[in-house]
Amino acid sequence: MKKKETKESGLRKEITDLLAQIDEEGLLFLKQQASTIIYNTTVMEMNRKNQESLLENYEEKGKKTSKSGTGVKKKKEESVYVDMSGKAKGYGNVVCGNIRVFFTLDEIGDMVYIAEKSASSGDGGLLLYRWLKKERGDFLVDNGIKSYPSPVIDALAAYLAK
Repeated sequence: MKKKETKESGLRKEITDLLAQIDEEGLLFLKQQASTIIYNTTVMEMNRKNQESLLENYEEKGKKTSKSGTGVKKKKEESVYVDMSGKAKGYGNVVCGNIRVFFTLDEIGDMVYIAEKSASSGDGGLLLYRWLKKERGDFLVDNGIKSYPSPVIDALAAYLAK
C-alpha cells in the first residue's frame, strides 16, 4: 500500500509543480477535466453499488421463491432472450432475467454471427464474451458479469446460435 501512496504523492507533487507554468485558460481546462474525472468516478461507483444491490435482491428473491414452495425458482440464464419488438426502428433488447440492454440490429447481427460460427467448436460463449467486453462493456456491467465463464453469456450464445 505504501508503494501506491508514494507513487500517488509523487504524481500529486509533479502536477502541483507543473501548475505554476500553466496560464488561466489551461487551468480552467484542467479544472473542468478534474471535475469530469471525479464525476465519472462517482457515477461508476454508484453503478457498481447498484449492480451489487440488484444482484443481492435477485439472489434473495430466488431463495425466497425456492423455500416457499409457491413458485419455481427460475435460473437467471433460463430467461435469456432477444426482444425484437423494436426491429422496425432498428434496435432490439437483450433480456437477461429482469435486465434489458438496448442493441442496434447490426450489433445483434454481429452477436448472432459469432454464436453461429462458434457453436460447433463450443467456444461461442467465450468469443461472445470477448466481443461484448470490447464492444459493449455496459452489457457485462449491467448483468454483473466480471469474467468468463458465465452461465448468462453461455445461455445467450446458445440462444443466438439457434
